[in-house]
Amino acid sequence: MEGSSAIPSPARARPAESAAVGVAAFTAMAAKAMQFSDSISDTADSVEVSVGFVLKLRQALELSGGSADNAGKILEKFAQNVASANNGSQGMIDAFNRIGVSTKELATLPMEKLFLKASDGITKLGDSVSITGAKLELFGKAARGTSMEGVN
Repeated sequence: MEGSSAIPSPARARPAESAAVGVAAFTAMAAKAMQFSDSISDTADSVEVSVGFVLKLRQALELSGGSADNAGKILEKFAQNVASANNGSQGMIDAFNRIGVSTKELATLPMEKLFLKASDGITKLGDSVSITGAKLELFGKAARGTSMEGVN
């Protein structure tokens, strides 16, 4: 016997079983992709940003040594702090003012622009202690040791 038919192949020996395994693997991958897509979409909807913005933040976190999975936590914490400031929390108003975000901007700018302005303002604080403190205060623990620069 010549060629590949001389050596039995599991796929040739049991084509139906091989096809079933392939279909099962593809189905599992598709289900994972749908879960990921739903998760990104849910995060974007809950904090009023675009899916593209969430994906950019995930990438920036990953490139800076953080976990892409923390993007949702960071955005949710930031949105909570914006809401607190808009509801009159003087501590949050002061925190945003320190990084150059005014009360008027908190009330009028879309969340994506607020996030970018806050991120930019934090990087301009200068010393690493102030930067870390502002990140933790406005973005939460998930932002520790990361950079949002790739989002801009």
